[in-house]
Parts: sequence; C-alpha cells; structure tokens
Amino acid sequence: MSFRVNTNVTAQVAHRHLLKLTEAHADSTQKQSSGSRIYQAANDPAGLAISQKLSAQTRSHAQAIRNANDGVSALQVAEGALNEISAIAIRLKELAMQSATDTVGPLERAVIDREYQIMKREIEAIAHKTEYSGKKLLTNSGNKFDIQVGINNGNTDQVLVDVAKIDATLKGLGLDKSTVISKEGSQMAITNLSGVIQRISGLRSKLGSTTNRLGKAAGNSTITRENLSDGNSRIKDTDYAEETARKAKIEILQGSATEMLNQANNNNNGVMKLLF
Repeated sequence: MSFRVNTNVTAQVAHRHLLKLTEAHADSTQKQSSGSRIYQAANDPAGLAISQKLSAQTRSHAQAIRNANDGVSALQVAEGALNEISAIAIRLKELAMQSATDTVGPLERAVIDREYQIMKREIEAIAHKTEYSGKKLLTNSGNKFDIQVGINNGNTDQVLVDVAKIDATLKGLGLDKSTVISKEGSQMAITNLSGVIQRISGLRSKLGSTTNRLGKAAGNSTITRENLSDGNSRIKDTDYAEETARKAKIEILQGSATEMLNQANNNNNGVMKLLF
C-alpha cells in the first residue's frame, strides 16, 4: 500500500462524484419546484422544440374555440331578433284577420289598424337596433363575418357568417305600406304576412345551421386541444413519482460520497504516522 501527499487521487474521485450528485440534486429540486421536466433548453433540446410547437397549437385552438363561440353569439343575437319579429308578424296577421271580417266596422278597423301600425314600427326598430360588434345584422347592410375556427389559413379553417342579404326592415319584408284600415287592405295583409312568416322561418333555419356548424367546430377544437395538452404534458411536465424516487436515491448517494471524501482525506493520517 502506497501513501502520497501531493496528489490525493481518491479524494479527487470522491469529490468529482459528489459534485455530480450535487448538480443532479439541484436539477431534481428545480424540476419538482417548477413542475416542469424541461425548465431550460439543455434539459431536452428536442423535447423543448416539440413542446413549444404543441403549446402554440394548444393556445391557437383555445382562441379558435373563443372565435367560434363569438360567432355563435352573433348568430344568436340575429336569430333572437328574428324570433321577436316573427312573433310580431304573427300578431299582425292576427290583427289583419280580425279586420278582414265583415263583423267589424270602420271604427273598429281604425282601432285595429292603430295597433297594427304600432307593431310595425317595433319591427323596424328591432331590425335597426340588432347589431354585433358595431355591424348591423338585419338591415341588408352587406355585412359578413369570417370566423377563424382553425389554426391554419385555409378555406376549411374559416366559417362564413353571412348576414349581408338579411333584410328584416319593413321595406325588406314588404310591410312598409301595409295597412288594415280597410277590408281589402286587411285581406292583402293576410297574404303578405303569411309569406313574411315563412321567410323569417327560413332565415332562422339558415342561421341555426351555421350556428350548429360553429358549435361542431368549437367541439372539435376542444377535443384536439385536450389531446395536444395531454401530449405536451407527457413531454414537459414533471413526473413527481419518478422524480421523488430519483431525488431520494441522489440524497443517499450524496451521503455516501460525502463519507467517502472524508475517508479519502483522512488517508493522509497514515503518512503522518510514517513520518513521526
């Protein structure tokens, strides 16, 4: 057995292992405290690149969901207003039928027509007040909404909400000159209002179909976002069960390495015994 003083190789080896274990312990602590397995690029360069791409896709899908829901909101505003206009049109037809019968006279028709004209003005008011994000929805204003429901730029990633040709004003519905002050006018109003009610139902059906499409697009993005989040979590997030076991192992080895370093440093005591 040899004893050397200038170079304690055993202590150097023990110290090297202790430094590695200290670095590993700090790495494990960082992963557990941050909750991220990749808290810096050096941990996993390839994994970081994949994780960043998945994060971008996840956030893009989240925005696509919000866009689709905003589109649904716009359609619901328009459809709700058309529902009210339809209810008024039904009431107008009821008044027209009441005025068309010979059991009422001129005085009664004048009273009926007064309500008829008031209800007509409400249709006009609803048509002009119905808007979303400052865009008129029911006045044949030429407004369209391109709803971005995909994460790329393509035809399949956008849904067109077209309200450009919807005209629920009195002129658009052909009711601007409608009156029930006379029997003949009432009979004509009955015919016109039957067509108006049917037309409004068709518009509501069209809006409902687009609403369903946006709902499906949002649902698809929701599922895709969940799957992307799960994949990103497997790559980036800390597995606490695994990391806790690793840290416990490191701490045991640290204790052992520290003890070995102490013993290596104490080996010089043998040299002192030879000299003195």
